[in-house]
Amino acid sequence: MKKRILVYMVTAFAFAACNVAEKVKDKYVPQEEIRTDDVLAEIKGEPKKEEVKDTNVSQISKKELKRLEKERIRQEKIMAGDTLNFFERTFPKRIRRDSIYPQIYKELPRSILVVYPWNRSKNQYGDRMFQTAITQELSLKGYYLFPVLTISQQAKTDTNFNSRYQNADNVRSYFENYGADAALFITIYSINKEYWSTKTEIVADYTMISTHSGDTLFQRRANFSYSSPFPLKDKSKESLLEDNKEFQIYEAVQRLQHYVFSDFPYGPYHKEYLKDKKKFSHQTEMDYKISVIPE
Repeated sequence: MKKRILVYMVTAFAFAACNVAEKVKDKYVPQEEIRTDDVLAEIKGEPKKEEVKDTNVSQISKKELKRLEKERIRQEKIMAGDTLNFFERTFPKRIRRDSIYPQIYKELPRSILVVYPWNRSKNQYGDRMFQTAITQELSLKGYYLFPVLTISQQAKTDTNFNSRYQNADNVRSYFENYGADAALFITIYSINKEYWSTKTEIVADYTMISTHSGDTLFQRRANFSYSSPFPLKDKSKESLLEDNKEFQIYEAVQRLQHYVFSDFPYGPYHKEYLKDKKKFSHQTEMDYKISVIPE
């Protein structure tokens, strides 16, 4: 009996000692939530610093979260270069010609030389089609264009007389040799016309450079799709099939030049000369799909 009482007393003393040790640890060992400044102040006997609570912190509402998300998306679009909203995409703003072609209205060129086009397409007649159609279109805009025959003969005798090899570095020679105020360089990337389809697809680049200042006066890339009725009237004359195919391609090439230069400022030999500064202008990249097939 005495031994049992002794065991109980030893056990109670052990529990009491552990409790005292725990209280001492709680008193003198700093917990995670206690700041270092508070512990140092307590050791030194200094008053604890009162923690200043931020009373401006509040829970963000769902409406505010949506607004912040929209702002984040808007900033990402700006970084990606997309600054147009839905309305601006659907109804694009028409830009005035004097803001798109300031150098043309400043230098006022009178004559343009169409450098022989660089034909990278599979159509063997594409370069001559472009040269003829562009010369005609710019002549109607009121400029003096150097004869197609002269340029073609020059290209035959001198293979470097081509948009592939010419650039702004030697554009001054066109003024010295021909008296041209500007030189137009064309690159034809593709002319596609399948025999079973009435659609012609053309991709080309245009760059016009001043022979006086060397500045770029006009630059455009065109992606053109043109659908027209099949012109072959007598189906029995199958020999005319290829001729009519080329005719359709040339018709598409003419239409393309009309749209590419539709906003080009009028020249000095046109009655609208210098009267079109406030008229609309297209963007540099043109993507047109036109169909003249009657429904």
